[in-house]
Amino acid sequence: MSHTEQSLPPQTPAYVITVSDSVSASLNPDRSGPLAVELLADLGFAVTGPVVVPDGVDSVHKAVLAACRSGARLVFTTGGTGISSRDLTPEAVEGLAEARLSGVEAALLECNRQATPLGMMSRPVVGISTRAAGAALVVSPTVLQAPCVIQ
Repeated sequence: MSHTEQSLPPQTPAYVITVSDSVSASLNPDRSGPLAVELLADLGFAVTGPVVVPDGVDSVHKAVLAACRSGARLVFTTGGTGISSRDLTPEAVEGLAEARLSGVEAALLECNRQATPLGMMSRPVVGISTRAAGAALVVSPTVLQAPCVIQ
């Protein structure tokens, strides 16, 4: 089977985590988490979430670790990848990724740059949780506003 013929099993478990102080404090609505859930469900994933956590290394680390341990094969975070003092999603995810996928990160960064003038200041992180069976792909892309097709 070639790479172009491979597909995910139907209903592959996915988990969406929204990282935001203001959403977790109910000051703002979560727009990106529900959008990520919808897009992943449309692709055939069985999606849990969105689970909302405040910004910070510990909260994100615990949520991503729990998602990986739940059996999710894709863990998708949204938020917390900018450059403010509380945007620490990359630092939390880096510690959980056994191997980074720098090519995917570069493609996401380019999508971010095309979506917004400040997109090049985003910090997408993509990696696998383990090289063993049961690994999860952890994706922290930053921008969901514009369709991004990575070819």
